Amino acid sequence: MLSKEYFLYAITSLFVIFSLLCFGGCQKPKDDSLPPSQIEQVVNRNKVDVAKFDAVVRAASKVKASANVGMNIEQFGQYIQEYATEVEIIKNKLVSDKEKEILNYYSNALEIYNDSKLVWNYKNNDPVGADLRRAGVDTGKIWLNPGGQVLNELTGIVQKHKIEVNGNDQVGYTISDSSIQQLWRDASKLTDMANTSLQQSTK
Repeated sequence: MLSKEYFLYAITSLFVIFSLLCFGGCQKPKDDSLPPSQIEQVVNRNKVDVAKFDAVVRAASKVKASANVGMNIEQFGQYIQEYATEVEIIKNKLVSDKEKEILNYYSNALEIYNDSKLVWNYKNNDPVGADLRRAGVDTGKIWLNPGGQVLNELTGIVQKHKIEVNGNDQVGYTISDSSIQQLWRDASKLTDMANTSLQQSTK
């Protein structure tokens, strides 16, 4: 027969176990979800009005297409100016962080296209290259220091985009005129990234 002490001990133990189970299992589940206001902030940060970018997309596409088909520098420059205008217009219309990120791609691409136009212009006005072409020789080079005069603006572009430089102090320093296409490819990659982000925003 169970003693009174053992019976009380058993009752007490059962009470403790029940209390622990209730404390652990009967609590209201913790709600780890964000409050509505914070959820709205997250959504707004990633919200993109795709139609807002239509004009920029068209302008960037015109520049890219003109580069690929060998447009003359005057027409290329006009398309770049249209592109720059559309980028400037949309700046004050951006709302979300995602929209700013997408425009940043387009803006960086625009900067590279503009640099490529400057390199192209230097090629057309390079006196050394012009003299050689008149003699029937096309070296495919652009001189950074024609006549010993360093072209600081061109040198700055070369350094910024890590364009390969060849030559020495005796013959002068040059870059390949294919560096223009290199810049076009770099700019095209950025516009492609921007377009991809816009497409993903519609899903």
